[in-house]
Amino acid sequence: AFALPAGSAAYVGAAALGAALGGYDYSAYLSATGDHRPGLRTAMVLVDDQRDPDLRAALGRAEVLAETVCFARDLINTPPRDLPPAGLAERAVALADGVADVSTEVLDEQALREGGYGGLIGVGQGSHRPPRLVRIAYRPAGATAHLALVGKGITFDTGGISIKPALNMHAMKSDMSGAAAVVAAVVAIARLRIPVAVTAYVEDGHPDHDAIPVPASVRWLAPLDEPGNALAAARAHRGGLCRARPVADGGGRAVLCRAGPFRRLPVRE
Repeated sequence: AFALPAGSAAYVGAAALGAALGGYDYSAYLSATGDHRPGLRTAMVLVDDQRDPDLRAALGRAEVLAETVCFARDLINTPPRDLPPAGLAERAVALADGVADVSTEVLDEQALREGGYGGLIGVGQGSHRPPRLVRIAYRPAGATAHLALVGKGITFDTGGISIKPALNMHAMKSDMSGAAAVVAAVVAIARLRIPVAVTAYVEDGHPDHDAIPVPASVRWLAPLDEPGNALAAARAHRGGLCRARPVADGGGRAVLCRAGPFRRLPVRE
């Protein structure tokens, strides 16, 4: 037990948020018969007056932040086999579903190809799991500023021919942490009713899961995974320029440059 100086709304919110985040536990793949001790399930914050609107607002804010941060942590901890680009897109849309003034759009591989999204399509050719582009927009009434967020959603990346060191290869399941953070951020902003318009792009790919070194007689590498190839990204790069790729391990950069045309966004659309 801890005695915290919870005499103000700021202290109450900090105590609640700290308890929720500190008690986070990811046990989705643990058996019920093991000796795992589950994380915090319930926290009680004692206050002088539970009807105080400032205290209730602080607790509500802490709850929103804790839920969205833990959502991002869950995504990051999910094994890549169970979180392909389509799955990441579905979970992003599900989190935003029903939140006031929030709209979502998902482009599949056909829409990406038709729209000229060369960077994302090119990277996605290295896998049997096709890419996705998720757009989440928050448009509150009276917004006077517009924030643009772009999240890298590479669900796993071996590096292809330019293979990454084996020692920490398992950590590449977190290569989509940027996407998880962006999705959580825009939904948190919307739920907290912050008067700022937000447009978030989450670019989901699984570039090199299949693109591992193989003999030339069994050639199944995507063209983008050959070092020295040029990537024609009509809308991935401002001005429709091609991009030379000196190494195969550059999928994240190839998809993130897609955000170039959105650096300046209007406050109202």
